[in-house]
Parts: sequence; C-alpha cells; structure tokens
Amino acid sequence: MSLADFQRAFAMVVTDPATWATRLAAPDARVGHLELTEREIERLRRILGHRGMRANHLLLRANRLMPIQGALPLTCDWLRDQMSAVLDAWLAMSNEGSVQYQREAARFAAWLPGFLARDAVYSHPALDALRYEQGLAKLASIATTTDLAAEVEVRFDHDPDVVLEGWSPNTTPLGTPLIAHLRIVDALVVLDREDPDRG
Repeated sequence: MSLADFQRAFAMVVTDPATWATRLAAPDARVGHLELTEREIERLRRILGHRGMRANHLLLRANRLMPIQGALPLTCDWLRDQMSAVLDAWLAMSNEGSVQYQREAARFAAWLPGFLARDAVYSHPALDALRYEQGLAKLASIATTTDLAAEVEVRFDHDPDVVLEGWSPNTTPLGTPLIAHLRIVDALVVLDREDPDRG
C-alpha cells in the first residue's frame, strides 16, 4: 500500500467510472497491478457512488482535451463528431496526462493515426490536418533556431484547400497523395504545392 498507488487508482477510476464501477463490484476486486488494501478498494467504491463523480469526470475530460485543442485545433475540428469517442479511447489508453501542453499534444499526435486506422477505409482528413499542424510546428522550430529559408514537406491525402478550410461533411480523398511544402515568405507561412525540384 502506498499513497502513490492510491492516487494512480483514483486517476484510473475518475478516467473511466462506468468501467471501474463494474470491476470494483466484484468481491476480489483489484485495480490493475496496484497494491491496494480492502479499505482503499472500499473507499474507491464510495467515491464512484458519489454524486460528484460525474463532475470530476467532466473536469478531467476538459483538462485532458484543452492542450490537444490548443495545439491541434484544425485536427480537432476535423474529428468533430468523433471527438468524444476519440477522447474516450485516448483517456482509456493514456491515464497519465502531462501538464506540459506540447508534450501532451505530441503524445496524442503520435497515438491518433493508429487509432483512426483501425476503422477507416481511407485516410481520415484529420490526419492531413494533423500532418499540416505538425509541419507548422516543425517549421516554426527550424526557422527560429537555424534557417529562415527552411521548408517542411507535408503529405495530403485530400485537397489541401479543403483541409485548411476546416471540417466539411463530404470530403473525398485524392487519387494520389499530394506533397506540399511549407515555407516562410516575407514573414508569412506559405503552402506551396509545387515540387521545388521541378524547373
């Protein structure tokens, strides 16, 4: 038994109260590999039954979503109707959130393509938005540290003009992925579809 184990268990319970209410109902209930006493298990059961649990769960979801929406607004816009299910899956997979926004957004960005690939027949437009936003972040990092003439390559499976406009209900993929380049021109970010190697 340790305070750290109980705190981890509490975070897991708040993340997914419906699942844990069922799991903790069993007489021999355990919370993963954590070492908890019967008294601590009973305390978690009482917490789950408390009327404030829903508020705790909503606050947790809002706090975990905030850095993702802040760093990846276009990606979140394209997830629109799926955002709740995506967030549920993200919380279930990652119950140790980071208070550092960029780190949390980077972890989410690394996880999202695999999650969307499970059910998608074709590339989801949110992945184009994600690659674009990651490209912007990379370009900003390069430009401020080394080379103002830097460029970043971004692949689009959908028309970039459509993707950058934000969510649309009927979006079809391109026949062939398009490679575009992000550059800084006169202090503005420019998305250039032309391959710079072509004369």
